[in-house]
Amino acid sequence: MNPLDAVKFDEIILEDVKKLQEYAYPEGKDIDYKRKLSLFPEDGDKGNDVDKRRLEFLRDISSFANTHGGYLIFGIEEEEKLPTAMPGFVVDDAEKLEQRIEQLLQTGVNPKIQGIRLRWVNVDDNNKILLIKIPNSWNPPHMVTLNGHNRFDARNSMGKYFMDVEDLRMAFTQAASINDSFLAFRKERIDLIAKNEGICLLPNVAKIVIHLVPFSFLREPNLLDFSTVTSQIENFSPFNEYIQRAIMHNFFGVASIFGGTTSEGTSYNQWFRNGGFEIADTYIFVERADKKIIRQTFFEDYFIKWLKRSLLLMQKYSVSAPYCLMLSMLGVKDFEIYDENFIHRSSDKRKVTMDNLLFPPLMIPDGNVDAEKVLHPVFDWVWNSAGYPSCLNYDKEGNWIGDKRKGFTVV
Repeated sequence: MNPLDAVKFDEIILEDVKKLQEYAYPEGKDIDYKRKLSLFPEDGDKGNDVDKRRLEFLRDISSFANTHGGYLIFGIEEEEKLPTAMPGFVVDDAEKLEQRIEQLLQTGVNPKIQGIRLRWVNVDDNNKILLIKIPNSWNPPHMVTLNGHNRFDARNSMGKYFMDVEDLRMAFTQAASINDSFLAFRKERIDLIAKNEGICLLPNVAKIVIHLVPFSFLREPNLLDFSTVTSQIENFSPFNEYIQRAIMHNFFGVASIFGGTTSEGTSYNQWFRNGGFEIADTYIFVERADKKIIRQTFFEDYFIKWLKRSLLLMQKYSVSAPYCLMLSMLGVKDFEIYDENFIHRSSDKRKVTMDNLLFPPLMIPDGNVDAEKVLHPVFDWVWNSAGYPSCLNYDKEGNWIGDKRKGFTVV
């Protein structure tokens, strides 16, 4: 086992890196050692030397993403693939180097690789080691396109190599399989909820279901120990913080159930052992004899807050990114989008025309995203479903302002 995998990436220190040498952990499929990183022109460069170094850097990164992920580490000397010394390298401007790395990754690889993380480790006052953690990509294969390059790389125990036709076929199949796996997981969960065989009994009314699932659950999930996390979920409300709640450990992990007991309620938030979440909620819907209402701005406000809290918890318990977010609305035919923020014209008859809305999966690259911006397309889809061109709770700059707007007219 790679000794770095036993430590949270954001907490890796020099002593953890030294274990690679102590354990004689070799270069191979999941790790590559480099003496230094040089992405800028240097004295003595000839011709296109700097372009060659940049190309090699991107090939290394993409080879990990196209295989099983891993670590690219700069500042380590190696001999016959074994680390022999850890002197680090001099970094004049770490922020400038990080910006250059980001620029290269943005423009030199297609499609962009999501979820890459960087960590600097100090060796002494002048030298640093740079760790780059590359995830096993959810949308391979990635092609290096810098300066007209158009090849794909993968890795094995000997290092990186150019992918052949069979490698590419398997990579494209893997990408399709990942999406199908998430959709199959949602269908299985939705079918149980629709039959009221989910985490608890829910009222036989319209429901909203949200899944936030790490990509790692498709491969080797990091199973959480729920004996220590009960306090983290006690106040972890889906969409109503002020009603009775009950905590229940179950086969899947631990659930927070609201508006009832451990066997029934109006909503719940299930935390799965693989680190993912499932919300099922009825509170955002209002059904009256004369009207069916989706409390949309209320829903958006709480969805944003819930996503922020969920991502923080996933990071805290080392549930690795990227994540898949899926929204589903069940039994919502003839519902209208309504909120006290909006003055609806009496002639406005826009309603949801479908009974079940299963919105497309959305990939979240890491836990540091802007929840309001990430959810913008999701909210657009909901408003589209009721006949509106887009979500009315965003300004022209794409900022969510649903909690600031009062009394404007929907046209």
